Amino acid sequence: MKETKYVGSWGLAFAEDFEMRKLAKLAKKGWLLEKIGAFGYKLRRGEKQHIQYAIDYQVHPEEEYFTYFEEAGWSHVASLGEIHFFTAPEGTIPLYTDHASHIKKYETEKKKMGTIAYPAFILTILLFLCDMLFRSSSMIFANISVTLGVILIPVLVFTGMPYVAYTIKLYQMRKYSTDGRMDG
Repeated sequence: MKETKYVGSWGLAFAEDFEMRKLAKLAKKGWLLEKIGAFGYKLRRGEKQHIQYAIDYQVHPEEEYFTYFEEAGWSHVASLGEIHFFTAPEGTIPLYTDHASHIKKYETEKKKMGTIAYPAFILTILLFLCDMLFRSSSMIFANISVTLGVILIPVLVFTGMPYVAYTIKLYQMRKYSTDGRMDG
């Protein structure tokens, strides 16, 4: 019987709640998060557990960061860069209990993605325009601009799409308050 398996991810910026529920459901079947990858999760077989998962973002966390969550009943499981996964028994108070701190979490991530996505978008447009303008006069310049454009496209996709997802999520969170009523 296999001891590890890999499960794909829809992307935390797009489906964070779905991903956390999926991992909790797998834990009930005995598949526990071991490692986070760029496109999914590595799970290991273990005892069936009734746990919940949550994530937090922190650049270069110090030991007290993890201690804070541990004291609140959350155990650190894995990290990928500044993304940190935690588990706790079902019913434990969530990492984010107030609406304002939840919004701040996504505002911070949106800003990080935007600092890369905006310049990548502008450079991509400029390279496209340069290619259109100079294609007939200088094939070398056209080839360079196309090559750089091809390099920039993945950067734009992997930062621009999360940026848009965080923008939509923030809009929805601001529009829909914590008590379920629509804000003015």
